[in-house]
Formats: sequence, C-alpha cells, structure tokens
Amino acid sequence: MRIMPRPARLASRAAAVVLTMAAVAGGTVTATAAPAGVSGQHQVQAKAHTIPNFVQYNGVNVRTGPGVQYPRVDIVYRGQGFNVYFCSNGHDNRKWCLGDLWGGRTRVWIAQDYINTFRP
Repeated sequence: MRIMPRPARLASRAAAVVLTMAAVAGGTVTATAAPAGVSGQHQVQAKAHTIPNFVQYNGVNVRTGPGVQYPRVDIVYRGQGFNVYFCSNGHDNRKWCLGDLWGGRTRVWIAQDYINTFRP
C-alpha cells in the first residue's frame, strides 16, 4: 500500500468532493489538479447517473428543496417519470429525492414516499 504525503491526500480529497458535488449537479465535469508534491496534472471526468422512478399517486407536490417548508413549483400525477440523482433526509424527518421530471422541470424534489422504480 502506497501512502501519499499529507498535502497530496488533502488535495485528492478536495478534488473528490468537488467532483461529487458536480456529479450531483448533473453535469459532466473536467477537473485539473496538481496536488503539492505530485508532478504533472490529472484530468478526471465524472457524469452524474440517475435512476428512473415513477410517481405513484395523483396530486404529488414538487418542491424546490427537501422539505414541506420549500415552495411548491408543480403538481404531478401517477405515472410521471422522474430521474432521481439522490435521496436525503429533509428537515421534516422524511426522505426527499432530487431529480428531473421527464419532459418537465429539472433539479426538483419529491418525497420518496410518492415515487418508486416500478411504473404504476
């Protein structure tokens, strides 16, 4: 096992965080880094992956953030496709998923209780 010097480890972790954040944002990212103590530059590309889901009920609220305290921007109905980037706990102790509606809004949140990978 090769142990990297501390500055290189920190730079590597920072690059991983940046790439993860960019992947969550849904874009393809090209990052160039030259950590201290490492010669040359490294190029990495990351593409965010989504998981197709479907709304399971009628009249489901679509929000700008992960919780009921965020504004509703749309209402969707059973069968609506929703590509999920990731899910996380909201401030209301529910799980919320960030994704893109098929043929509609992008980067919106839906409570996980209302979506599933199975088409209704």
